[in-house]
Order: sequence, then C-alpha cells, then structure tokens
Amino acid sequence: MGANAVTSVPVYTAGEILTAADLNITNSGIPVFADSSARDAAFGGSGEKVLAEGQFAFLEDSNATQFYDGATWQPVGASAGLVYITGASFTSAASVSLAADSFTTTYDNYKLMVRLTAAPAGVTLRLRYRAAGSDDTNSAYQWAYGGYDGAFEGNITTDTFAVIAGLNAAANGYNALSMDIFAPKLSVVTYHALVGYGIEIAAATNAMSYFASGRFGNTTPFDSMSFFPGSGNITGDYKLYGYSNS
Repeated sequence: MGANAVTSVPVYTAGEILTAADLNITNSGIPVFADSSARDAAFGGSGEKVLAEGQFAFLEDSNATQFYDGATWQPVGASAGLVYITGASFTSAASVSLAADSFTTTYDNYKLMVRLTAAPAGVTLRLRYRAAGSDDTNSAYQWAYGGYDGAFEGNITTDTFAVIAGLNAAANGYNALSMDIFAPKLSVVTYHALVGYGIEIAAATNAMSYFASGRFGNTTPFDSMSFFPGSGNITGDYKLYGYSNS
C-alpha cells in the first residue's frame, strides 16, 4: 500500500483523545485504499464510519476516484463508457471463477478479457455462468464457433460453452479472447459474442483467429461465471468490465 493508504475510516466520539495516527487519517482528505476489497472492508465495522451516500474513496490499483451514491460506488467526473469491475491472475488452475456479485444490476452488459500464457495442448477451453456460488450445469448452453479456415462447430444441448477450440501449450504459446456478455444479471436469456486467438480445431497445431457466439436458453439471473480447460490446468489472467447504461 502507498503512504496514504488506510485500512479503516474511523468515527470519533465526543471527548475522545485523538492520536497522531488519527489526525493523519483525518488530514489525508479523500481516504485512499489499496483496492475495492480494502475499501469495502473499511466501513461499518467496530469504530468505523457507516458507508453512506456522499462518501468518497481513491483506489490505488486502478487510480480511480469514486463516490458512493447510496447503492453503489460510482466514478467521479464524466461517466466512463467501460468501467473496470474485477480481475485476477491465476497459475496452474483447473478452473477459474470470477468473484461473487461480479455481475450486478448496475450494468446490463459486460466485457470479459482472458489471456492464457500456459495451457494443455489441443484441449478446449469452456465456460459456465454462476449463481450463488455454483456453476449452472443445466443443458441450456447453445453455441457455435468458427475460424479463418472455415472450421466450424456448434452444439445446442450441452451443459457448458466451448469458447476456444484448442489451447496452445508451446513455450511461446498464447491464447486470448475478448467476450461481450449481454444481460447476465437480468431475468432474460443471456447472450455472448467473442473474438480471439487460439489453435485450429482440427489439427490443434496451427494458430488461428476465431469467433464464437451463443446464449444460455433459460432466463436465469447470474452473478458470476467460470472458465476451465476440458482437462489439465491453465495459467494467465482475466479482467471484467461493465458497459455503462447511459
């Protein structure tokens, strides 16, 4: 954490003797936090301010100044069209899940960006939506994908999406995707569309650009999602953004 970062926002009582540390927090202006998790943990505990409308915060990890509107944290100044929500790195993971409540009613639509720097060769990367801490495994995932060479595959009866046909395990291998997700938190059918770079489905040896699209056929509201290889482990990172509604 930086020199101004705090881990709590104290509330003082009448007659309390303030220490130098107390005054340093008070004199720092807008409270500074390492990230959104540290921000959220700093309010509402014993001896801490209750989070209320009008509170400001600065996040070191994203260099963002925010204010609380009584329901959620909002960016200060002109509304950003694309707002960072969460992200993480992972190493040798059999499955990666976004944090709970990554999808909220604050945004209708989202963008997920995934980069894989290590993966088992020729294995399909798959994705599921999540609700209340569990993957939805109903056979309602409908999808299709294809590449520059005309390779095509689709299925409408599976319990998961296929989003990259074959992963690359080479030392200089690289797989990446940019995925738009439409209305995952709303009680409507959720759609997605993505583009990326992967490995040819037939031979699992040739690099290819590819596209994919699909939907979850039920009207389930989701708060998260997970992605995983059909077998083995993956290493890389992801970032999730929300599209502003206005």
